[in-house]
Amino acid sequence: MRLQMVKILFGSMLTICGFTSTAPIGVEYNMPAKENLKAIVFDYGGVLAKISMKTTVPFMAKEFEVDNSDIQNVFKYDYAKHRMDMFSDQDFWELVSKGLNKPIPEGINERYKVEIYEMLQILSDKKEHIKTLKEKGYKVYMLSNQYPHFNEVLKDQKVFDLFDLSVVSCDYGIKKPTLKLYQILLDQIPEKSDQCLFVDDTYENISAAKRLGFQTFYYNVFKHGKELFDQVMDELKPVK
Repeated sequence: MRLQMVKILFGSMLTICGFTSTAPIGVEYNMPAKENLKAIVFDYGGVLAKISMKTTVPFMAKEFEVDNSDIQNVFKYDYAKHRMDMFSDQDFWELVSKGLNKPIPEGINERYKVEIYEMLQILSDKKEHIKTLKEKGYKVYMLSNQYPHFNEVLKDQKVFDLFDLSVVSCDYGIKKPTLKLYQILLDQIPEKSDQCLFVDDTYENISAAKRLGFQTFYYNVFKHGKELFDQVMDELKPVK
């Protein structure tokens, strides 16, 4: 069995959605052992869609009548700890409100959903790849950290209809790289972990998947563009 390897060489901090993920210099990411694959497991933001908090910081600053830096500070200290492990929109806005020591503006949640609607849309080329993968016989799953209001927008856009199964953090109150969230997916699908290719834009999430035996593909839509993604997906042969 031929195992392709791709080597990502960088020593700087990789910034994703305003936060950082450190990948050691010279880390090698296993590419799919194609003969064994039966399913592809995608992260969403940073892989299938260009989700970035940078586009929403000015919106929040205007709503709460603060500076952009005030919003950035809230997320710098609280976002990484609490993000995606919330069950409701109210949890999210209470976190922001507490960080700013400001009341929650009335009606902000619905206005925010309008603000983020376009940002959350799946990229058209990635949507076509999912269709092609299914035609090749692969099961296609989503395993993603999502805010509740992000989740609602994705439902409105019928994004979840593209996948055979979706497991999102806000439904369970835990987030990647917590191994339990990966296991929740595995418990609901017939494929074993080594029959799944896990695609994510965060090194820590890739590392966790490796611990459970997933084949992995590190891909960041902001860093790598579409060419690398196209190459890997196009080389996947039909499932036997």
